Amino acid sequence: MFVAASDQAIIDDVFHGLQQFFDICDLGETRYFLGMEVAKDDGIYSISLRSYIVRTITKFGMRNAKPSRTPMNVGYSQDTEPSEPLQDGEHYRSLVGALLYIAVTAWPDIANAVGILGRKVSSPSESDWTAAKRILRYLKGTREWKLVLGRSQAAGTCLIAYSDADWAGDVASRKSTTGSVIFFNGAISWISRKQTPVTLSSIEAEYCALSETSQEVVWVRRLLKNFNEEQNQPTTVFVLQI
Repeated sequence: MFVAASDQAIIDDVFHGLQQFFDICDLGETRYFLGMEVAKDDGIYSISLRSYIVRTITKFGMRNAKPSRTPMNVGYSQDTEPSEPLQDGEHYRSLVGALLYIAVTAWPDIANAVGILGRKVSSPSESDWTAAKRILRYLKGTREWKLVLGRSQAAGTCLIAYSDADWAGDVASRKSTTGSVIFFNGAISWISRKQTPVTLSSIEAEYCALSETSQEVVWVRRLLKNFNEEQNQPTTVFVLQI
């Protein structure tokens, strides 16, 4: 169990309350939790998944693989050429599951790539397996990276968000993908998901992405209010349009 509070006395009260009903141990400040390595330095926290990534790379036999500079080939989602069905689909699903955990917890830069591969879990092909291993090669080269969370004068304490969409990025369904990230002294929330409607223009796709991002912003604002970090000013959402 992970307990967080701004006052040590509150944490102690929770611990002693649980101790009345369960045999528990106080392990002190968080160092390692569910595969995440947590470090604290002068009020700034960092989350690393180095050990988890190394174990995943070893599990799937990629220890000697050459690192990749990007998580996915830019032409992968546009490729319409059929590929041979993958013989071991369970192996593919296991890898995508591990990559999904990494993307959700601390690696927003692979969220889009993992989301695309997640659409293929029912009937993966050899090209899908190659694309999944490419993400592992990317993680091998970036395994020392950390997600940094904490106060900084440059970032301030205002909530800001970025929204984007790739129009008709899925060549099979002609649907677009929404991408967004929300910052509050660091990246605290990010999404990458295929849109429900088939949009007829790039600006329409951007509007759909903005709608989804705004819903996420509203939820985060309410969450921050519960943590006594109420946002009294409107949240700025930047829409990326090329």
